[in-house]
Amino acid sequence: MNRSHTWVIIADRNGQLGNRLIVFSHFMAVAIEKGFGIINPFFDEYAEYFDFFRSNSVDDLPFRTRVCKSSKLNRYLSYLISKATGLLLRFAPSTPWYKIIRLYNTYDDASNVKGSYDLSGNDFNEALKKRIVLVQGWKFRAHQSVEWHSDQIRSFFRLTEKYDKRVTHHLKQLREENAVLIGVHIRRGDYKTFENGRDFYSLSDYRDTMLQLKNELFKDRKIIFMVCSNEDISEKEFEGLTIRKGPGHFVEDLYALAGCDYIIGPPSTFSHWSAFYGKVPLARITSAGMHVRMEDFNVSLTL
Repeated sequence: MNRSHTWVIIADRNGQLGNRLIVFSHFMAVAIEKGFGIINPFFDEYAEYFDFFRSNSVDDLPFRTRVCKSSKLNRYLSYLISKATGLLLRFAPSTPWYKIIRLYNTYDDASNVKGSYDLSGNDFNEALKKRIVLVQGWKFRAHQSVEWHSDQIRSFFRLTEKYDKRVTHHLKQLREENAVLIGVHIRRGDYKTFENGRDFYSLSDYRDTMLQLKNELFKDRKIIFMVCSNEDISEKEFEGLTIRKGPGHFVEDLYALAGCDYIIGPPSTFSHWSAFYGKVPLARITSAGMHVRMEDFNVSLTL
């Protein structure tokens, strides 16, 4: 990658890990092609989980998670950058040496984003003529570029040895049971109020869908469901099913799902990343007790 003199600074938190992985990946894909650097200080809280970012060098990497070497100072500077970007947007959104691009519209789900900003378009190409481009919002997209550079993007987000070993060990134990392994992402908590509870389902709703998979789509196979959730869920809630819990740590759950044969779950960037990273067929649950067909499972070629 030939480096330009332009730096794109992601000056926004953009939700939790799934959202931030997706935003970062789209910018990375375009940066691979156009040669600009990326500083994403709001990703620094997750940098410890990924080999590529673990050193947190502010000197060598084209993609950085810190504006300085101190983690504590980086958090403070991240806050200042975000606030300053908002102020500059009001009074001087563009100068000869920087440009601000801000997107704060609603979106439908992890893959059907309305009103997204095309990072492959002319507007962003013009912005890259500046020394610094400050961006806020999560709907920056370059789907074709992500698909072209998907393996390289995956390499940037490999887990460190510590977490990779835990995920590998967990999956190895499940694989010893010689069954089809279906990852189940049960998103609770914040989904009760998000979009007025549109994708919040009861545990019995999930159980109904899982029973349908067991009794219809995989009726001639042994099935194990690996359940990952942002709430503590008892296996007793899934009577009649063979249930195993995920590793429990959010990043280990994310990558354990990527090691399953299939994934089901509500629209979420969390399971979307797992499916993309592991090239695993994903079926999105979009209604209570949804009847899943085999054609509902799709491998995500992009994000």
